[in-house]
Amino acid sequence: MFWGREGAQNIVALRCIDASHRLEEFWKDRLNDYAVRNDTLPLAA
Repeated sequence: MFWGREGAQNIVALRCIDASHRLEEFWKDRLNDYAVRNDTLPLAA
């Protein structure tokens, strides 16, 4: 895979979260943030 600078930084951040065994907690918090704002997750086309 190839990413631009911003995409690569996002992947590194996710890998760090995963390496610290906090990936599940990260996704729960992220989904809760969307729920609080009554937002919807964008659907893949």
